[in-house]
Amino acid sequence: MIPPQSPSTFNLPMQQMGAAKALFALLCCTLFACPAFSQDIITRTDSVRIEATVVEVGNEQIRYRLYGKPDSAVYTISTLDVTSVAYEDGTRRAFAPRATPGQTADDTDYTVDWGRNLVSLSVSDLVFQNITFSYERIAASGMVGVKVPLSLGLNPREIDYDYSLRDRKFSAGLALHWYPFGQGRFSYYLGPQVELSFINYLTYYYDYTNPYPVGEQLHGTARIFSLALSNGMYYQFSKSFYAALDLGLAVRTNDRENVQRYEFYLSRFFIPVTLQAGLRF
Repeated sequence: MIPPQSPSTFNLPMQQMGAAKALFALLCCTLFACPAFSQDIITRTDSVRIEATVVEVGNEQIRYRLYGKPDSAVYTISTLDVTSVAYEDGTRRAFAPRATPGQTADDTDYTVDWGRNLVSLSVSDLVFQNITFSYERIAASGMVGVKVPLSLGLNPREIDYDYSLRDRKFSAGLALHWYPFGQGRFSYYLGPQVELSFINYLTYYYDYTNPYPVGEQLHGTARIFSLALSNGMYYQFSKSFYAALDLGLAVRTNDRENVQRYEFYLSRFFIPVTLQAGLRF
């Protein structure tokens, strides 16, 4: 005769089944919840939601990358233009509303997908009858850019003035820009720049050791080497168009002894100033 089993013996398999069901349900909830928190969500004051990977949240601005684009630049948006940030782990941070509710986010900060290619025309060089185009490539981090300016002189005459501006034949350069605050509607940069220029020169040399000095006309082409520290700012009018102002400190020298005889062409320090208009894509 089989002895009767206690109720606990019959309930044991039921308890194990209940625990397995609970574990399965918890696993399903976890799997379904993961996609919901697969990215950070930045909600702007105009109700626009930006799917992003937040890099840093400061007191005045938020730095982020576009979700799903790990190679994209690091963008910035003012905390005044954000109502909340929902993180991928489910936590949420809210921000105080701006002082002027009628102003939208786009009025203050430019938060669309930034282009990393910048092509510009130097407006200031046109005054000196030179045409100068530049191309700059911004790194994925948005913190560094490499710029290549090319210039062609439109004035074929030989002029005995400031050779770096009015009598340029051709020049090419290379600049490295560092953006300490990343990319935004305003983008500040600084960095070194080198340039090689070919110029027409026209000078008159007088040999004052002669009792009756006679002027000797000297003309030709010289190479000018320049090294500068650039310091400037971009202002983005829209997604595609921008303007830039650059103010630097530079030193230059030349490779022709005849040119160095003339005081306008001596090696010296100077302050380059350029105003540019460009296209970003």
